[in-house]
This record gives sequence, C-alpha cells and structure tokens, in this order.
Amino acid sequence: CPIDHYQWAMQSGVTHCLDKPWTRIYNPGQVAVDRCDPDGAFIKQWVPEVAHLAPESLGNPPAVKGYPTPILDYRQARQQHIQKLEKQREYFLNSDNIVPYLAPMPEDMTPFGADRYPSNITWVQASAETMFPPALDLASLDIAQARALRTWFVAHVNIPPPKIRKHRLQSPVEQLGLNLSV
Repeated sequence: CPIDHYQWAMQSGVTHCLDKPWTRIYNPGQVAVDRCDPDGAFIKQWVPEVAHLAPESLGNPPAVKGYPTPILDYRQARQQHIQKLEKQREYFLNSDNIVPYLAPMPEDMTPFGADRYPSNITWVQASAETMFPPALDLASLDIAQARALRTWFVAHVNIPPPKIRKHRLQSPVEQLGLNLSV
C-alpha cells in the first residue's frame, strides 16, 4: 500500500539521523526460531541431529556430529553487506537534493502479483483522489523544495550513543542485609 511508503524507506535504510542510517539485517536462522518456531518443535522433528539442543540454540547450532557445517558465516556476511549498503547510500546521504534518487508514484497502484493470485483489489480500483493524496510532482520541485523534502527522510538531531554504566555488584551479604538505622 503506498500509504506505508515511509516504512519501506525506513526498512531499506534511507531514513537516518544525520549520517547514521539504520541498517536492519535479520539473522534468518534465529528469526526462524524466534518468530516461527520458538519451541523448536518443527526443527527438532525434521532435523533430528539437533533435536537434543535447547530451542535458543537452534538458530545458530554449535558443531554437531552428523550435521553439516554452516555454508555461511552470518556475522561476516552481515558485515560485508553493511559495507556494501553504506557504499551505495553515500550518494544519497551526502546529497542536498534527493529528488534524482526518488521514483515517482506509479500510474497503476495494483499490487504486484494480483493478476496471478486471487485477491481483493477493489481498494485500488477506487478513485485515487479519494484513496490517496495527490503525489508530489518531483520534476517541478526547486532546490529549496527538494531540501525541504529531504527532511522527511533525515532526522536533524544528534542522538548520542547510550552510556554503558557499570553497576557495582553487591555481595550476597549486602543484598540480603537489612538497614535498621532510620
């Protein structure tokens, strides 16, 4: 749905705070366990070599006899992809005018694949004026308007990284002690 275009932009990492784009790359093995099979029932049924492991270990199982080693080092692959994404984003992030990087709204809003799978698309066949606000005419924006449009994607704030605080561990005696002085 075009109304949710900002979510697509955010997920692709083109929204950012100054020069800090958000990169979201999920670990497919861990997501499969966390979201789809938190108890590991499916994996344990169909992959008996790892049935003895705790559910939280199934997304990234340790070396197990009779079970193949991973074909991919997830951490290394993630880092490589982040570097590629950062290189691709450089032009966008360092440009005052983002209009050349934006695509105009399509004439036809019919969802991809609607012709192949039965689906209710009456919402898209309604008058566009009643369903969606008119799209910006990107070609007609001057440089000031292009800079203003850029603010929709860039949060002009500086968010410092969280400070790591070391908590002083109390001895078990202090934790269980009672302070009777008032």
